[in-house]
Amino acid sequence: DELKRFMLEQVAASSGMWLNEDGDLRATSLFLKVSPGSDARQMLRDRDAWRAYIASKNADAATSASKAWATCKAWVEAEAYVEALSSTWVVTGLSLLAIACAGLLYTMDAEIIACVVLIAVVACVYVCFFMLCIFQWSLGPWELVMMTVFFTYTIEPLYRIGRDFVVPQQRLLILPLGPK
Repeated sequence: DELKRFMLEQVAASSGMWLNEDGDLRATSLFLKVSPGSDARQMLRDRDAWRAYIASKNADAATSASKAWATCKAWVEAEAYVEALSSTWVVTGLSLLAIACAGLLYTMDAEIIACVVLIAVVACVYVCFFMLCIFQWSLGPWELVMMTVFFTYTIEPLYRIGRDFVVPQQRLLILPLGPK
């Protein structure tokens, strides 16, 4: 019998096989070592290719052997990373929208808000240049959160300056209180 001969010859491989009472193979597990992708999105594309390959093999297999599946810890981590990054971008976009709306309510001048937001974005671009190019950080969810916080702290004083420009403080008039 081929299975028994294989199990005798390949002892390490036979440890991942499950047999029933009659000695027939019921299930097995295979461990493959592959080189990681260049980034999380590449790893997810590789995962999709593996799943498509296994689905095609399951479609060609007998019904009793058509339940193969693949999993990988790196795939789980890559999917979590991609989801965290995309949800952080959504939060960042909503934060920018809230900041712009608050600025419009505070200054009542869209031109000033556009200038203020542009100045703050340029400041964030400079900080991103240092973080990503000089310090060689990778852009992840935490870096994006830090940039959002930096942006909000940068823009608040600019809104005050913009409001003072739009609505200059009234000069104090000293009025006499009564007849002299």
